[in-house]
Amino acid sequence: VVVMAIVGSLMVYKLSTRQHMGLSVLHVRAPMYTLAHDGMVRNGYTLRFSNKWSEPHAFALTVTGVAGATAKSEEADTTPDGRLKLTLDPDATLEAQLSVAAPLASAATAGAPITMTATDLHNGETATVSDHFFGP
Repeated sequence: VVVMAIVGSLMVYKLSTRQHMGLSVLHVRAPMYTLAHDGMVRNGYTLRFSNKWSEPHAFALTVTGVAGATAKSEEADTTPDGRLKLTLDPDATLEAQLSVAAPLASAATAGAPITMTATDLHNGETATVSDHFFGP
């Protein structure tokens, strides 16, 4: 009985403290970066969002770590404050292709760290992932 009570309480604890969202990143490796005619360096990423809530939720994505970086995605809308907004169905995942562009001077450090943060617009919960921004 004691073992069952311990296992049961551990299960309840894990279920009550689990995160309701997830975020992972994969850097697009071919090519590592692209030089644009306007003097910008572009890196591509595949982001995977997961919504573990039983109702749809909207997430805002911010990218930090590289000066002057801007992010674009076909799957996202832009909020008035410049963040990318994605809406996920209940208990679903979404893969979004993300393009991050920065001035050549900002990308001079090869493998500069870059951070992507998703914020649940309903309750403020956040998930953060890090990767690298490559340049010449």
